[in-house]
Amino acid sequence: MNQESELDGAAFECGENRPTVCAIIRHCEGRVDFRDDLPARLTDRTAEVMGLMARCRRGELGAKQLHCDRCGDQQVKLKSCGDRHCPTCGGRKRHLWHEKVTQWALPCDYLHCVTTLPHELNDLIAANPELLLRLLMVAARKSIQKFAKQYFGIDQVGVVFVLHTWGQRLNRHYHVHIILTAGGLNKQRTLWLPIDVDQAEGMRPELAELFQDIFLKGLMDLIGKGGLRLPTSMLDSTSSVTQVLQRHHDRVQSYPWIADIQGRDPNQQSGTPLISYVSRYVRGIAIGNRRLISWKDGFVVFDARDYRDNTDTTLRLHETEFVKRISYHVLPYRVPRIGYGGFYHNKVREDRLELCRRLIGVDCTESTATTVALPFSLEEDEEPLPESYHTCRKCDRPMTEGDHLDGTLTTESLAIVGWMIAMLETIEVGSLGECLRRVVAEQTRAGTKNSIISGLSNGMINLPDPIIGWVMLLLDQRMNELAEVPLEDASPRGPPQSELIPC
Repeated sequence: MNQESELDGAAFECGENRPTVCAIIRHCEGRVDFRDDLPARLTDRTAEVMGLMARCRRGELGAKQLHCDRCGDQQVKLKSCGDRHCPTCGGRKRHLWHEKVTQWALPCDYLHCVTTLPHELNDLIAANPELLLRLLMVAARKSIQKFAKQYFGIDQVGVVFVLHTWGQRLNRHYHVHIILTAGGLNKQRTLWLPIDVDQAEGMRPELAELFQDIFLKGLMDLIGKGGLRLPTSMLDSTSSVTQVLQRHHDRVQSYPWIADIQGRDPNQQSGTPLISYVSRYVRGIAIGNRRLISWKDGFVVFDARDYRDNTDTTLRLHETEFVKRISYHVLPYRVPRIGYGGFYHNKVREDRLELCRRLIGVDCTESTATTVALPFSLEEDEEPLPESYHTCRKCDRPMTEGDHLDGTLTTESLAIVGWMIAMLETIEVGSLGECLRRVVAEQTRAGTKNSIISGLSNGMINLPDPIIGWVMLLLDQRMNELAEVPLEDASPRGPPQSELIPC
């Protein structure tokens, strides 16, 4: 199977013949070994998620029919997988998360902090992701809260943190993005104490040291409990597991740890651009469709940002290596990607935010009021609005959801659409009905196993049948999309143009 044929199903939904991450995953299905150092349950989890992405909006998950009550137009939408890792299913959830967190924003400055683990821990984390990714999140939260208390006397700050496991090269790069209010409450909850942004930006080593101490203490506790697996790279037949881990702990402790702290962009008037930036990574996986440049002869070319010298570059990977690297970033069950701390914690949020606004109004009258930032850019094939909301392509009105089609009939209908389009491109036929009859005759002679073709051939299905209506709707959409001129991708998903912390 070649790449061009693999693009067809994805292009049906996207409207363009261009490579997509899900299409590449589908093409490589069965040829990539996900085992590495993962325990069996995580290997199964990774295979399950990659399988879902391979089938996203391809027809195998089914389809739904939409009807416009105003103009009568009908559409068919191929169902998406809805997995939190899928690069084309996250737009709606990111949009809603962005709106929610923006509503919490206070009229104060914000800090964007990043705590990063040394790459020497990568293999150990890959072998124990459930324990160590949770530890990473806990260490990030505790270190930032301790930082605010120890250096600025603040008892409670607002913290939103998002786990991020990849770099621009799709490699393992474990770090946490933190949105931190540049101020917080004193112990008595009677004063708002601001954080000096310029001073905080100069205290990266202090935050890195706190983060290192908290993470390594947690790591030692796990080593003491004997719950960690050794990755292949650390196997040593002459030493016990505890001894190997202890030596590794001591080596990592001597390495320089990294933390970054940045204030808001001086050109912005609030901290909400940070919310927009972090919103890009609360759903999805290591790469979005917009970064793909080409997929040809078994190699994927995509763009990347080299943060060592702040230049754009392109990378070229074999398709199986590309998929393999994506699989590194599938999270285990129940490992969260997002967390909240301080007065953003769920149990105290509403009351604490109201208190903060009152105190800021009294004590920080010079702070700039927060305004809602524009949402981030979406992939063309992402749905930014709730799942039940679809817009009519003719009159731009909400459409009503109708019948659903199961995965088998959807894929068989798409196959017929493909055959009909191929015939229409090669010979002249009098009508679509005649084209369909010719396809049925041709595929019956070829012995094609397609229940719709068989039903039409033996008279069990006729042209007025509802299933033929689905086929014709799919055909109409596909022909319209093929006739459209693809638009230039104007605004990639991220990172944004402002000088924010690289990923």
